[in-house]
Order: sequence, then C-alpha cells, then structure tokens
Amino acid sequence: MIGGNKHIGNYRILDNVMGEGAFGKVKKGINVLTGQKVAIKILGKKLIKEEGLYDKMKREIRILKNQFMHPNIVKVYDFIDTKADLYIICELLTGGELFDYITEKDKISEADCRKWFIQLISALDYVQTSNGITHRDLKPENLLFDDRMNLKIIDFGLCNHTKDGTTLFTGCGSPNYAAPEILMQCGYDGTQVDVWSSGIVLYAMATGKLPFDDEFENTAALFTKIK
Repeated sequence: MIGGNKHIGNYRILDNVMGEGAFGKVKKGINVLTGQKVAIKILGKKLIKEEGLYDKMKREIRILKNQFMHPNIVKVYDFIDTKADLYIICELLTGGELFDYITEKDKISEADCRKWFIQLISALDYVQTSNGITHRDLKPENLLFDDRMNLKIIDFGLCNHTKDGTTLFTGCGSPNYAAPEILMQCGYDGTQVDVWSSGIVLYAMATGKLPFDDEFENTAALFTKIK
C-alpha cells in the first residue's frame, strides 16, 4: 500500500494527506534528526513504469535536487527509491495554490499581481538562463505559496533541457495555457512557450478569467481561439 511505512529514511510520515494525484499522494512528514517539517510525495512505481514515466520522474527529481536553488522554486531535500514507491521529500508549502486563491478572490489586486508575477518571472529566468531548462506546464495549479505568501514554482515533470535555437516537438502542458505553436505541432522554442503561459497566468490573476476559454469545453474550438 502506498505510504504504508510510517518511516522512510530519516523521515516520519504523518497520516494526513495534503493532496492526491494520478500516481500517489502527498503527506506531511518530519525529519526525525532535525525536526524539520516537510512534504513527502509518495508515488507508486508500478503505475509510473506502466505509463512510461519512470525516467521522466527521476529526471525531474535530479534537476530539482541538484540544480535549482532559487527562493521561488520549491526545494527538494531528498529522494528515496524503494522497490514499491518513489519518495520525494520537499519543502512544505502551506499557503495553498494560486488557482484556489484566484477562485476565492475572483481577481487579485494589482499590487499582488505585480509581486507574484515578478517572483514568477525571476524564477523562470533562473530556470531558463542559468540552467537551460524549460518548464512547459506553467499554470496556477503549479504555483504554490509558502507561509509568507511568496510564490513557488512546482512540478517540473514536463520540463526539458533547451538551448538557444533548439526546437522542441512534444505537445504537452494544459490546453488553456498552451502557446499557439504547440497546438500547431510545427516545433517550438521552449523558453517562448513558458513566457506565453506566464502571460496567461498574469491575465488570470488580474481578471479572474482566462483569455482563451470555451464554455462548452470544446477542445477544438478552444485551440482555434488560441491559434
């Protein structure tokens, strides 16, 4: 059973579930050596391998743990690979998702929009310029707040290495935040599609709406609007 062990490595896993996804759960935990509170992502390896995502998951973990040191990117402290599960020990973010904040507030003040957009772009510049990586799935659900309401980028599962002039072809990300060139399937610059998605996030914060949407949830109609 996922999360059946109460201890993994130097960490004690608490019972309360913070979130659930397609491959497992996120629970609170405590480093028994330091007392630090953490978030522990517990991912079932069998399903990940069946979906062909095992190598991609390990790449995300390696990048987050070894390459990223930025105040607006979630910190990964440790990674434990067992026979049944992957355990990713992360910074505990208690401020919730930007998506939920927008939903609750309807729209966000200009001052807060400015603050959080600057934090987003600062992190994005660091990811792209200093590390040569594109996120490819920026959206309010992947932007969390810490206890001081500072924005943090999470979920680099769709990230890829990129260089100036590199063309990527994999269609990925969330439709409402996808750049036109991704939808046209003719190749794209990963850094530019991240900038596009950031602009959609800013629009959503400032207005409480999406610039491109379809009330009937018709994907083809939505793609036409974006293109």
